[in-house]
Amino acid sequence: MTNFYVSKSKPFPTKPYFSVGENIQLHCVPPKGLPAPRITWIKNGKILDPNRDKNLIINYDNDLIVKAARYSDSGNYVCLAENIVGSRESPAAKIEVKTDGIWSRWSDWSKCPLNSCAKIRAFRTRACDAPAPHNGGKECDGEKREERDCANECPIDGGWSNWSKWSECSAKCVQKHERSCIRPKPENGGDECSGIGIEEIPCQGGNCQETLFSSLVDQPALAVGLAVVTVMFLTAIGIGICVIQRMRANNTKRSMRMERCQTSRCSDLYDRYIPGYMAPSTSSSSESRDNRQPQIMSTQLSNNVGDNQIEKFITAAHGGEMNFAGVNLSIPPDAVNKDQMISLRVCGSDGPLLPQHQVLLSPVVIVGPPSLKIKKTLKLSIPHCVHPGNEIYSSETRRISAGDYYGWNLEVKPIGAALKVERIKSAYQSVATLALKETGSWSIVGTPKISPNSRSFASHKAVYVLVYGRDVDLSGNEVQIRIRVSDQLPATYDMIDRDERENRSKPLCPAEVFCVAKMNSGLKVRLEPANLEWTTTMMTQCQEVPESQLWRRYARPVVFNLRRVGNSPNPFLNLNINVQQGNNPAKYIKAAYPLPQP
Repeated sequence: MTNFYVSKSKPFPTKPYFSVGENIQLHCVPPKGLPAPRITWIKNGKILDPNRDKNLIINYDNDLIVKAARYSDSGNYVCLAENIVGSRESPAAKIEVKTDGIWSRWSDWSKCPLNSCAKIRAFRTRACDAPAPHNGGKECDGEKREERDCANECPIDGGWSNWSKWSECSAKCVQKHERSCIRPKPENGGDECSGIGIEEIPCQGGNCQETLFSSLVDQPALAVGLAVVTVMFLTAIGIGICVIQRMRANNTKRSMRMERCQTSRCSDLYDRYIPGYMAPSTSSSSESRDNRQPQIMSTQLSNNVGDNQIEKFITAAHGGEMNFAGVNLSIPPDAVNKDQMISLRVCGSDGPLLPQHQVLLSPVVIVGPPSLKIKKTLKLSIPHCVHPGNEIYSSETRRISAGDYYGWNLEVKPIGAALKVERIKSAYQSVATLALKETGSWSIVGTPKISPNSRSFASHKAVYVLVYGRDVDLSGNEVQIRIRVSDQLPATYDMIDRDERENRSKPLCPAEVFCVAKMNSGLKVRLEPANLEWTTTMMTQCQEVPESQLWRRYARPVVFNLRRVGNSPNPFLNLNINVQQGNNPAKYIKAAYPLPQP
């Protein structure tokens, strides 16, 4: 076999660079031989197979044709001729394909933070590498980064517009003005405006001749409402008389130890409104209070509304507010289908039994009637007694849902709804706000958390320390001082204050707020009379409220009996009271008991 070569009549290759899509033809003139040599094209050391790459053709003259040049076609090409005698290769021909840059696909948009009020921009990028420009090709045209604003999804609470001017006097002899919840409108789960949107007043000037009868004829809903209120008022008077007679009969049987206070039989409502809850049994007085067996209460509603419930006739178009025992129910306009009576019940007694790891931190609040249809969200604000402990107590609002709140895992029973907690700096009082879409019963329940540092409970609760006093006899020479400890809740305070006053006790000083920690220690109460002519008749001046009772709604009273042993013109019995839990800081309370004068 003789040498073969690339034809010199057509340069090989014809130019240094080829453009993408251009036709390329490489010529090969093999040596003559016998048998005739077989031609093979090789690129960068690898044999080319036109059957696998449809962009390549080897014609009858053994020329290699690239139909449309690609960047991948760049490389060194060799023509190989071989037969049984031997093989020869042509000099390498270098082909370079000029390639313009092409953008890659855009990346995904960067994530926007959830419920953020900050102005943040999301972005995405791309690269000029699909392919990148080669051999003098053009760079990609356009931007490699795009940005856009993230949606502002922070909650926006509604705000009232200005009141409109008072309207002309209507045929019903009233004037009204209105305002709207549009400055701003509530968005992204923000609160509705609190209060009413329409106010009405009677017309002034004596121009109205409307009578009560004609007013009721024109307003059948008002007539029905007045009739209902009248019936309920008369019923309440009858029930009140029965209750007073029963209380008078029971007063003679009461001992120094206060029994469980049944406030409007709230326990009768737990099973109806909170399925699966159990109220404490009161069937046997011989059973220990700390070992009572749970009892499923009747689902029948009690007819005794007592002192723990209010009812209000709500005009559907106007809405309204109900405030009772520190609880607020806000009803926006057009939230109910029709004008009707709505009830708000606040239970300040012990409440339903809970698992041992949970503590009831608020009153049980019941909104009725059960048949009430709600079209707009109602806002229910319930006070609770979580205390921040040693942390700085500042005014702020936080939205939480079954999460950590000053060492507590808080949750709503029976519905695990999200809640908003508002802390009021001046009163050490927290308020949980719930968004209601149906009637029922709700309470705030907490599970104490363990401190990771001390391996002890990091949970604290705010309690009231109340000081009462009463005469033991008519001489005024013996006095009983009663120290009461209860949750810092208006409903529980009202219940204890009412019970003490019915037992002829009177408060000796304003209620004091004290922080108790979840620990294996009770609350020590020490009493010392400041007047030298008075002394205690008991063996000790220090008593303790057990730890188990500190985490109930209220504890049994701590009682001190004092006796006068001298004569003094001082009209007051001055008292120094020391309250302390474990090694925590003590609280000193000064109280004065007014003595009867001869």
